Amino acid sequence: MSPTPPGELDRLTRAVARLLGTTPAALTDAFRPAGAAELAEVRRMRVPVIGDELTWDDDRYLRWRYPDPHPGAPESRLWCLTHGGRVLAACGTERFALRLPDRTLDAWHILDLVVDPALQRIGLGAWVMLMVFARCPLALALGASEMARSMSERLFVPLPDRHVWRLPLRTSVQLSRKLPAPAAQVTGAVADAALALVRRARAVAGHVRIVALEQPPDDVERLANTLAADDVVSSRRTSASWRWRFADNPRSLYRFWAAERDGRVVAYLTTRARGGSIHLVDWVWDATLPWEPVARPALAALWARAIAAHAGPSMNGSIHASTYDARSDELCRALLLRRREERRPHLLRSADPGLVPLL
Repeated sequence: MSPTPPGELDRLTRAVARLLGTTPAALTDAFRPAGAAELAEVRRMRVPVIGDELTWDDDRYLRWRYPDPHPGAPESRLWCLTHGGRVLAACGTERFALRLPDRTLDAWHILDLVVDPALQRIGLGAWVMLMVFARCPLALALGASEMARSMSERLFVPLPDRHVWRLPLRTSVQLSRKLPAPAAQVTGAVADAALALVRRARAVAGHVRIVALEQPPDDVERLANTLAADDVVSSRRTSASWRWRFADNPRSLYRFWAAERDGRVVAYLTTRARGGSIHLVDWVWDATLPWEPVARPALAALWARAIAAHAGPSMNGSIHASTYDARSDELCRALLLRRREERRPHLLRSADPGLVPLL
């Protein structure tokens, strides 16, 4: 599959080089992995681009995301275009193992695309992406900025969007936007009490014990392997990758949970709280066990107990989750509400047209 015509990279290289007052060869040579100096330049360039949403220590984030060799961290690089003594654009790549039911493929996540705002209209973002694709033959992107979305039809093949699910933690906060304060408080209190009862009921599953863990579990990969064998398409998960991605992540504080039944781990979950909301971030379960009456009730109890543990008086936002597989959709449907107007684009770039039906 080639979303862009043959020769598009050469044509765009000539056009961008002409607009920047350089040669195609010099432009190509100036696209390379970032060093320490470039990393600092990229951080400064990201501040006005990300704007008010930048609530973390971005220097720590970039050094964590694109580290020197680090146990558990994936192979990742931040590619930069430097011209005239400054960084004009950057794009990150993160290598991962894409697990299909019949094989495992090398693939790359595309992330952290940023272009100097003054140069966004000259095709520089598209050129950077094409340069990355030349190095990453199977690339996926999840979600996208407005700039990246505008390029997606030409550069990627869209896959089915991830489903977005939410449920207010305090319905009175949501109702206050539509109803007078007294009515919102009374109606919200009744609704919140009903939702609390539902969550409490979901948190009870026969023979299931929910455990809060201090660290990522050591056998994440064992459960993840059963999902691959059960025809669930996923990226490879290991205890080391969970430790790097969640325990070491400077942007958020994550918590870890396990569901056990008869002394056997049925499922793991990782969650985070941010901005008054609870995010169900990642989960795995033992697909060798029957979905009913074992795995699904255990997962439902796991989610409900984790939500209850997070849901303190200061949590006035929502419960969030996004899904891509039918089993997780079924679970969300019983606990949350589908936000059909919200989209999390899932995009693919590959030379193999046979991959699209599998994903």
